[in-house]
Amino acid sequence: MNVQVRDDLRKDKWKENQFFEVKKESDILTVLITGAAGEIAREVAKKLAIKGYQLILQCRTMSQSILKVKEECERLGVSAKIVVADLANPLERFQLLEQLKQVSNVTAFVHAASPRLDSSFLDLVEVNFLSLKDISNCIIPSMLNVQKGKIIFIGSSSLQYLPDNWEYYTAAKAAGQTWINSIHKKYSKYGIDAFTLAPGFVQTSFSTAYRDSNTVDLIPEEVAESVVNLISDQIDVQGNYLWLETGFLKTGTYGFYENVSSAQKSNVDYSQKDLKFSSSIDDSSINVLLSEFFKTPAGYDIEQGGLNITPGWDSLKHIELLLFLESRLGIKFTSGEVDKTTRTFALKELVNAKRK
Repeated sequence: MNVQVRDDLRKDKWKENQFFEVKKESDILTVLITGAAGEIAREVAKKLAIKGYQLILQCRTMSQSILKVKEECERLGVSAKIVVADLANPLERFQLLEQLKQVSNVTAFVHAASPRLDSSFLDLVEVNFLSLKDISNCIIPSMLNVQKGKIIFIGSSSLQYLPDNWEYYTAAKAAGQTWINSIHKKYSKYGIDAFTLAPGFVQTSFSTAYRDSNTVDLIPEEVAESVVNLISDQIDVQGNYLWLETGFLKTGTYGFYENVSSAQKSNVDYSQKDLKFSSSIDDSSINVLLSEFFKTPAGYDIEQGGLNITPGWDSLKHIELLLFLESRLGIKFTSGEVDKTTRTFALKELVNAKRK
């Protein structure tokens, strides 16, 4: 057992043979969750409550939804305090910061708040970037006091494929992600880690109008589980960027260097003859075919691609892709196999099985 010697008491306050209660980390750790009335954040709160973490739940307006979250968490034996503030309003954000300054033990912060995708650029930036920046700067001093802290930003995998008409949303998420990278670089050596968790489409009302009903999307509990695992150190990550999609979680460092590395590894010249008549096809050759078909830009990581993930890979184009692969590889897909080919990794498994 590791014991921390307490040396912050004045001599006139110390009493002979005085003992202090030893508390578990979860007894003293408080997690701040923004956007706590949202479907992902609600699941985060409940999962943290099960583990015994105390909670501060930020919401834009008081509602039955947030009251229900508070009730469910407190039923599990933890404190759950609601703070109401519109993060898009600088004045209300300032008032929230004043409240947070009175809390000395916020050592985890989950920024799940975000306006709707069709909101104004100003509102999206105020919430996804400026609020993240202001709140982080407010609580980092208390994290430094204990040399421990986690800041988790719920980003978006839309930055990987930049869908049309999402420019304001992706720009705001990119700004938040850049801030996360900045504080991680500055403070990780002091025990404060900052992460961006970038999920794909999640089955929530937030994205209902944009999701394809024919695809299998993430559920809020899956995203929440990754958040809780980060906070409780139950996930091994490389870098501070986590890309979560149905069926896979990729960790690393977002940006130029990772993409170039991926592109260089798959920059192999396979002729049509080699691909069609080889008895086995490796992963790189399939990547080449997919990149050729979708005309992806240099450096795009097709390895993690799929329907409604890779630019241009929609339902209609998916059928064209299967016909293209049949022609180039000399194989046949059945109608029952179409649903098994909507992600690159699943498509590779099926192709290799057919070539054996």
